[in-house]
Amino acid sequence: VVADGDEGLTITMPTSTTRTVSGTVTDGTNNIADAWVDIFNPVTGIHTGAKSATNGSFTLKVIDSATAYKINAMKPGYFRDATSLTVNLANVTGQVITMSAATLAISGTVFIGSAGASNAFVRAEKQGGGFSGTQADTNGIYSLPVNAGTWKLYGVAEGYAETSLSTPVTVATSSVSSINITLSATFALNPPKSKP
Repeated sequence: VVADGDEGLTITMPTSTTRTVSGTVTDGTNNIADAWVDIFNPVTGIHTGAKSATNGSFTLKVIDSATAYKINAMKPGYFRDATSLTVNLANVTGQVITMSAATLAISGTVFIGSAGASNAFVRAEKQGGGFSGTQADTNGIYSLPVNAGTWKLYGVAEGYAETSLSTPVTVATSSVSSINITLSATFALNPPKSKP
């Protein structure tokens, strides 16, 4: 959409039978609150999600599908690979979604020229699935929690467009440091308007 006036969105409600999917998000020892549980159909691209409660429980609804869904849970500092979930002709209860806490990190500095980019944001996408994000300190120094794998890094700061690191970072059995990102493409936004 173009933000130049009123826009219309059409929502088509599913006509298929919906089923309840419920369970608990855990790290294997403790239940995890405020994790985002995502169920998606890899063929249609449709996603359904819900946040886990303070006791780690979640409940959501999806439509019957002969195609297996993928289910995953996401929370900063935790990781998990998506797994298959069949939802066809019955509710699916008692799902246990186990996440692993990050034990490794990618660290470095976000620069604007030769100066650190104060309070810049850094995010990373893991090849094969997964994400992480963090905010740099006032000197542009960041530490991003990750697990083993290959990560594509992105940095952004106020007044600068998001910049991706040209080479993905591979993390094996130990943390990786001195991964610096330099921002150079600037942009300007119109000042915000406030109305009662």
